[in-house]
This record gives sequence, structure tokens and C-alpha cells, in this order.
Amino acid sequence: MLASAENANPILKGLPIEELEGLAASLGHSPFRGRQLFLWINQKRVSDFSEMTNLSKSFRDELAHRYALPKLKVDVAHESADG
Repeated sequence: MLASAENANPILKGLPIEELEGLAASLGHSPFRGRQLFLWINQKRVSDFSEMTNLSKSFRDELAHRYALPKLKVDVAHESADG
């Protein structure tokens, strides 16, 4: 797991579903919660744990305290010659 530049917490974006299932289990939750987390991050593309409304508030708070979901930003954009 990488750490965010603005935050020392590990980043959850980009992790495979199996790692998120293991993470949920290591925090005392069902692996199913890891699959839900995967869907929020990769399908719904949220970048704030508070938006993950089908996860318990206590689990969302724990995730926000321990992990990061930084928004990706464009460093350099290039336009092709044909637009």
C-alpha cells in the first residue's frame, strides 16, 4: 500500500478486491465489506469514506482515520496535433 503525499495513511485506491477483503477482515468486519469498499472506490469512484452509505458509520470513521482516498490530479496534459 502506498502512502499519500499529503497524508501518511496508506492509500486504498488501486488495491485488488482480495486485499480489501483481507483489510476488512483484519479490522473485524466481514470480507463482504471489502467487496463493498472495492465497488465504492472502483465503480462509484468516491474519494470520501462518508459517501459509502452502505457501510456502517463506525467502519467509515475507522477507514477515514487509518486510510486515504486522495483525488487524482492531472500533473501535465498534452493535446494531440489533431485535437
